[in-house]
Amino acid sequence: MPPAHENRALASAGARVAMTTSSDARHPVENIIDGNTKTFWMTTGLYPQELVVSLPAPVAVTKIILTSTKVAHWTADVSAHEKPHHFERLATQDVEDSDQGLQITTLSLPKADNLARHVRLSATKGHGPFASVHKVAVYGNEPGMMVPTPPPPTAASGGGPPVPAV
Repeated sequence: MPPAHENRALASAGARVAMTTSSDARHPVENIIDGNTKTFWMTTGLYPQELVVSLPAPVAVTKIILTSTKVAHWTADVSAHEKPHHFERLATQDVEDSDQGLQITTLSLPKADNLARHVRLSATKGHGPFASVHKVAVYGNEPGMMVPTPPPPTAASGGGPPVPAV
């Protein structure tokens, strides 16, 4: 499995788009996982607009970065199941309008071990009737590769509370 600093949501890494709420033959949804910000998926109006990216293997998600235009609010949900169902809310975030430029949004995640096999992204509001998504990047660790949190120090290890002098 690739290291945590590599985008897991790339077609070349085995990711695929499992579902989308709209399609445009000139700007297909597969463009969001090709790694190229010059290609994009264009929504066909109305909100919310959703898409589901299925990763090749479960990932403990540490960061999601979305490159888009005219999206005013994102929500992200994850599912660790083999098939994309039983999603849990991971993050919500408002996005400032970039006046025709690309918006690069790093979603604020509540914790660093959000297990996901599928990521559902929803543009719930827009700064205009149409929006584009240029790139979805999902970063994380293989679930068994999580860095363990060290146990709290104990008196036996010399890290406990001070012992009063007698």
